[in-house]
Amino acid sequence: MASERSLSAHAGSTARTAGITLMSIVLWSLTAGHIFADSPEHPTNAKPAKAALLDVPLSFEANQGQTDSQVKFLSHGDGYSLFLTSNEVVFTLRTLSGAKAPPSVFRMELLGAERNAQVSGAEKLPGAANYFIGDDPKKWRSGIGTYGKVEYQSIYPGIDAVFYGNQRQLKYDFVVAPGADPKQISLGLTGAKLSLHADGNVVLKLADGDLALKKPVVYQNFAGEKRTVEASYTIAANKVRFHLGKYDHSQTLVIDPVFTYLTYLGGSSVDYIGSITGVGQTTSPTHALAIDSAGDVYVTGETLSNDFPVANAYQATRNEPGGAYTAFVSALNPTGTALLYSTYLGGSVSNPNNQTSPFDIGASIAWDSFDNAVYVVGTTSAVDFVLLWRARE
Repeated sequence: MASERSLSAHAGSTARTAGITLMSIVLWSLTAGHIFADSPEHPTNAKPAKAALLDVPLSFEANQGQTDSQVKFLSHGDGYSLFLTSNEVVFTLRTLSGAKAPPSVFRMELLGAERNAQVSGAEKLPGAANYFIGDDPKKWRSGIGTYGKVEYQSIYPGIDAVFYGNQRQLKYDFVVAPGADPKQISLGLTGAKLSLHADGNVVLKLADGDLALKKPVVYQNFAGEKRTVEASYTIAANKVRFHLGKYDHSQTLVIDPVFTYLTYLGGSSVDYIGSITGVGQTTSPTHALAIDSAGDVYVTGETLSNDFPVANAYQATRNEPGGAYTAFVSALNPTGTALLYSTYLGGSVSNPNNQTSPFDIGASIAWDSFDNAVYVVGTTSAVDFVLLWRARE
């Protein structure tokens, strides 16, 4: 197992995490195609800058002395760095107290894996990494090869592993050869509190941000057709295993989990992205997120929190009485590390025909294709709700 101290020391200033630790909104896992529609008069195929950033693959550097010797490959993402050893994945996340504090460390060990498995880079990228640190040329490193994937051959008997991903997600495939036993795979997770959610995802709560191990996608290929295999996680203590349904043992099996790094926004009470349709449910949460061409992220929803974070607010406090939802509109920078603005949006006087307290809901949000304004759609029962339109200055 790689030394926590030695790996943490190499986290560098590239690891960043949001200073907002609130309601679970996975801002970066949503693609712009769910949010944007081009103007009929001005169609465009261009992707917003943020969406383009999300498509950039992770770049894995071969370790040539720039980090701990136990590390085979390393990569720097937006908010974290990760290190691949012979049998372990180590995430380092920057703490909320700033760059001078040691990063949080989370580990995923492949329990019982072959420590001498051959590890190599695949899909070589055109770029190279260079390290010119300090005044001793002997410690400089240049021309370090970078790769889109890292492959482990026979990490378990008959099972290979492939790591790849983009700037918000680490993906890894276990490729199980015909006749090999996928029950050999066991993941030891340390440095986080695990919980298995009803949606099949494992959420790993860290002190300075969360990771989500998304429900695995498992499939087999038959004559070019991908057939899905039922799959889920089982958790015992800090160990995670895969529970698989029926599949053809004479064919190759691919197990494809994904790690996602999360950012949070909200207050100390109940907060929702989008519009509530039932207890704990929302409609089309992708419609309540938008991204402009600069990569800034806009989100709307409803909250019961009196301490929902506000910044440059049009309405800095709740108008609604306790127990009634008020809408919010927030804008974050492309990295999710700062609020550009955040405001409550709601009235205080109910319609006389409505016997309930006034409420306001932000259901959908969109940034126009001309980069001029953000539009919010929702529901209100307040007769004194103020309609706003604000163009970018």
